[in-house]
Amino acid sequence: QCNSGLGYFLDSTTIIFDAISYLARPLPLIDRSRSYPVQGSRDEHLRGTYNITLDGFNALLRLQGGVCAICHGQPHANSRGFHVDHIHGTKDIRGILCSSCNVALGYFKDNPLNLASAVWYLHKASRLEVAA
Repeated sequence: QCNSGLGYFLDSTTIIFDAISYLARPLPLIDRSRSYPVQGSRDEHLRGTYNITLDGFNALLRLQGGVCAICHGQPHANSRGFHVDHIHGTKDIRGILCSSCNVALGYFKDNPLNLASAVWYLHKASRLEVAA
């Protein structure tokens, strides 16, 4: 799983450090105190799963500058766009991620220590000399 996670983070220690910072920051303030009527497929999914409207999703994405909260990029053309990142078990929303960063966090089990180990691994592995 970790090897797949590294691939989704493009073997970039910078992106992994951004992921660690992302997991450590406070949750955004989102008003989810009321239930919303269901309408439309994307809006229906967001309301039913996270109790946030499509407008709320778009507002959070705008607060992030219209980019992924970790890699600061846009979703790949062949992906399904941006995703709501949430704490599993509570469904508290942490932010909006591209598919790659969302999947990579899952591979690292949303654990900053696993991400820190990945940074150390990449640092150490870049200095290995392999005997021919």
